[in-house]
Amino acid sequence: MTVGITSTLQFIAGNSAQYMKPGPNGQSQQAAAAAAAAAASSTVPDTNNNEMEDDRTVSDKDIDSYLKHYNRWQQSAWGRTLSDLVKRYLGYEFEDEVKWNNVFMIGIFHVIAVWSFLHYVWQATPITYLWNFVLMKLLFCFILPTFIPWYFFGETFLMSFFSQCFVRYVLSLNFTWLVNSAAHLYGNHPYDKRINPAENRAVSVVAMGEGWHNYHHVFPWDYKAAELGNYSVNVTTFWLDVFAKIGWAYDLKEPSKDLVRRTIEKYGDGTHITARIGHMEEVPAPADS
Repeated sequence: MTVGITSTLQFIAGNSAQYMKPGPNGQSQQAAAAAAAAAASSTVPDTNNNEMEDDRTVSDKDIDSYLKHYNRWQQSAWGRTLSDLVKRYLGYEFEDEVKWNNVFMIGIFHVIAVWSFLHYVWQATPITYLWNFVLMKLLFCFILPTFIPWYFFGETFLMSFFSQCFVRYVLSLNFTWLVNSAAHLYGNHPYDKRINPAENRAVSVVAMGEGWHNYHHVFPWDYKAAELGNYSVNVTTFWLDVFAKIGWAYDLKEPSKDLVRRTIEKYGDGTHITARIGHMEEVPAPADS
């Protein structure tokens, strides 16, 4: 079931490990490639658990094929036709090309979610509905955050109420929205300078590690959503690692160090901490007088 869910999520995001494996067209060549892969897999373990065979040496062809899939996607013929129909009959023109398969899949999920909600509400008693869908949200989102500072820490009720129910709530929403706004506009591009998503430390701090967006768009299947291992700017990764230690999270995937390094060297903007600074020279030692 886990494999099925993972495959579905990869399909929705337009991600597939097959693009890291540029297989030949002929059946005989495919068989030879499969035999070679099987032989290699027996000697090279999949240490990062991503099933992409990037533990072995990554070639330029592999990187081009990988990034072409993730960052150079082009709309299909039927997708362009559907966009033209929307423009012709609804009068709306999309600024960018649309992944219609994603739209349909997300739409189906929304239909299933709404149907499940209505079905559950119809079957449930009013008390069960109120507890699960109303009281639990009010309790953990507003009541407890207001009550605890007021009762235990001596804060005034008005200050506790307004700070938790308005200021904190509004800030948390806006911090989340910054990931898909500010982190797509401001920052550097150490992994792929050809795309808009950027590395934004400020967004990462307020969004608990979700601001390393250039890395995330180049390696969207990395569970860390960042290359950095410092938990101070990636709190989400800290909790994922904690849950992995106690068995609540598993099959955590990440790219190999070689794949990340080669991608930085080929398509990065030179701002990565490991990038060479070619335009700077070492200060010469002072000449003896």
